[in-house]
Amino acid sequence: MCLLKRTNLSLILNLPPTLHSIVGFTTMSKQVKPDQVMGYLNELFTAFDELVDTYEIYKVCVCVRV
Repeated sequence: MCLLKRTNLSLILNLPPTLHSIVGFTTMSKQVKPDQVMGYLNELFTAFDELVDTYEIYKVCVCVRV
């Protein structure tokens, strides 16, 4: 869940964005059942969201199809 909080916009604008990919994801997703892929992604993003909440990180959600 993405919740917006009041923040100093200049702090956000001065930070570089980071982009990440999951190494080996395409290969793994071809070798397991779709529900296993979804389970893996759910666990991964749940852990990421917990870190975001713990450290009060500003998160921008973007999905790109390549």
